[in-house]
Amino acid sequence: MEVRIKYFIWGSGSDWEGLCTTFDIAMEGESLEETKQSLEDAVRDYLAEIEQLPEKDRQHLLNRKSPFFERMTLEAKFRSFKLGKAINYVSPPKITVFGAHSTI
Repeated sequence: MEVRIKYFIWGSGSDWEGLCTTFDIAMEGESLEETKQSLEDAVRDYLAEIEQLPEKDRQHLLNRKSPFFERMTLEAKFRSFKLGKAINYVSPPKITVFGAHSTI
């Protein structure tokens, strides 16, 4: 099964959080790379479990997104971050935001 996922990762130092808004899966890590890998692994495991279920249940779980307000808040923060970088605004060093699409 090939699925396009959307996720956001934010943090600094050794305190990182990530959320896959496609399936409402959250992970923490000590680096951007670790958090990204943890999210991708969790999504792979989730999809593997879903494949074992009857079609009716599978479709329901494949359409389980993060709550709308949470998705829109992260989108707004990400767009603000990207806009700030585009106009050479130096964001505070404490927070780094990373959003991406990935195919698993």
